[in-house]
Amino acid sequence: MSLLYLHIPYCKRICAYCDFFRSASLATLPAALDAMRSEMERRRDYLGGDPRIRTIYFGGGTPSLCAPQRLQRLIDTASVLWDCSSPEEITVEVNPDDVTDDYVAALRDTAVDRISLGIQSFDDGVLRAMNRRRPWPPSSGCAVRATTICRATLYSASRASAAASSKSRCAG
Repeated sequence: MSLLYLHIPYCKRICAYCDFFRSASLATLPAALDAMRSEMERRRDYLGGDPRIRTIYFGGGTPSLCAPQRLQRLIDTASVLWDCSSPEEITVEVNPDDVTDDYVAALRDTAVDRISLGIQSFDDGVLRAMNRRRPWPPSSGCAVRATTICRATLYSASRASAAASSKSRCAG
């Protein structure tokens, strides 16, 4: 079994601590997502004899800059190419200031079942020093608000059975 890591290298602001490949130029994001789908198709046989995908992980950069429907298109592409019928988790890294009721509700309607909430610090001074993107000036209150929205949206009564089976959890 394998892990599929999809790196979304786009950010609205470059954080001082980040060493990953990234770009603050969002204009090419849609084309990059299309290129990722094409790359998966070209590498269809890469997994050899065991095409099972155990985990799909959207990292970055800031994957939450992508509309949830675009993330789902990548998941759908992977599902056509490999066996994604019973993954342990499908995770997306989310920047706290991208969290809205609508965004998390849209994620809930995808195969994503885990959010990794990018809270680097609850200290406003540290956030400023890192050039961390939050409402300016950066505020640790944004992280608390994001956590509250994730829990309220993902653990709503309509999702109680999924939450009980360890799906749809908000990880900080």
